[in-house]
Amino acid sequence: FMKAQSIDEINWDIWEPTDRCVITFTENDGKLLFIEKKRGLGNGYFNAPGGHIELEETAAEACIRETKEETGLDITDPEYRGTIYFQFKHKNIREIGYVFYSYGATGELKECDEARPFWIDRDKIPYENMWEDDRLWLPGMLEGRKFEAYFLFDDRTMVDKKIVWLDE
Repeated sequence: FMKAQSIDEINWDIWEPTDRCVITFTENDGKLLFIEKKRGLGNGYFNAPGGHIELEETAAEACIRETKEETGLDITDPEYRGTIYFQFKHKNIREIGYVFYSYGATGELKECDEARPFWIDRDKIPYENMWEDDRLWLPGMLEGRKFEAYFLFDDRTMVDKKIVWLDE
């Protein structure tokens, strides 16, 4: 997998993730909940709250827990929107990410060691300070579209991509 130069060179039937994660976009009054990553993969980038799915929890439960840990806020009923397969060449990280959307959050924003949370207007998404792939699927996902996406990265550079919109 590390030598692949394109999505088509990867046999996705035998590809196994090294990490199973969630990404949760929460909207409140026309604003989206974002974090600035303070460490780890994507350090310095803006993203939605998220993280690893623990063995004993569902993806939706991971959304609720990770949002609380990274932002201090409580969300309910996250709705599944898409699956992203990430192959990172430089470290052979194979990550599957389940994208969720939730409406409404309660509580008070709190910064943690890992993340600085903030709200941003839905029409001012800071793509220039996000992973390169986000601009390709995030607008459609926010319109309610479901998708599957495959991304090949070498460090922070996107090498190849494939997005399948499931409603087409």
